[in-house]
Amino acid sequence: MGKYRDSPPDEAEKSDEQAQDILAQWRAHSLAGQADPQFPVGSGEATRIPELFKVLSDPTRVFTIQALIHGGELCVRDLAVAVNMSQSSVSHHLRILRHFHLVRARRSGREIYYSPDDVHVELLLNVCLEHLNHIRR
Repeated sequence: MGKYRDSPPDEAEKSDEQAQDILAQWRAHSLAGQADPQFPVGSGEATRIPELFKVLSDPTRVFTIQALIHGGELCVRDLAVAVNMSQSSVSHHLRILRHFHLVRARRSGREIYYSPDDVHVELLLNVCLEHLNHIRR
């Protein structure tokens, strides 16, 4: 009955699929718990890496990081001019970038100056660019 395209899967097929899903999850969890140099990504990193790429999936945030890399420390006003956006929009993106430790803030009087958090931020963008240039060939 469950073998035909138009009929719903029978209970045995559902049970088999559930068992396969559970087994796959168990394998993934087991691999994540092991410190294997061949598979350096653990379960914590496996969820944080996609979150980081989601942050970088917004072109405005990429332009903001790029402006900070090339312009050095910038306040929101100067950064808004550099990326041609409103200060409130830039502030919103900076809040997200700070949360993910892609930029850092330094207060000087009433102004807050932003810069890339560390050298890894520029490295991350450069690796992405290298990959994009590589796949265009």
